[in-house]
Amino acid sequence: LLSQVRLDSFGSLATCLDLTILTPIRSKKEEPARLILGWANLGSLLECTLQIFLAAWLRDYLKDSNAHKNKKGAIVLPQDLSLEPLRVFFDKSIWTEEQKQPWSPWILEVQQHRNAIHALKPRSLGTWQELESAVRQYFELLFMINGMLPYPDFDYD
Repeated sequence: LLSQVRLDSFGSLATCLDLTILTPIRSKKEEPARLILGWANLGSLLECTLQIFLAAWLRDYLKDSNAHKNKKGAIVLPQDLSLEPLRVFFDKSIWTEEQKQPWSPWILEVQQHRNAIHALKPRSLGTWQELESAVRQYFELLFMINGMLPYPDFDYD
């Protein structure tokens, strides 16, 4: 499963997130679109990060009673999970009580702002300061997740 992960796309998304935040806005009309793209990009990176974590721990995920199931009762693989089922699973099976408090509401906030990309429904775009703060928190999540991943067991024989 991990061999199928498109880390090149992941890196490209991260670079584009940086460009979204750091590139000067040319006009006020451009600002809402840039916020929407920034949140959509961050949401995609977040979703991918959580999927990669579950892919690394796939055997444990498949045995977990809280693993997300489709309508037929089959377990949905991590790469097919959207942000909401990922958030729910992490709440139930991954986060400690201490971790739930900061991460679950933050994931929900990113998810709600990310959904502003669906232009026909009025949704809050948040502010540049909220987006920048969310990006900083994402980097904190990356460091935490990195510490929770298994170390590769290489066989050099």
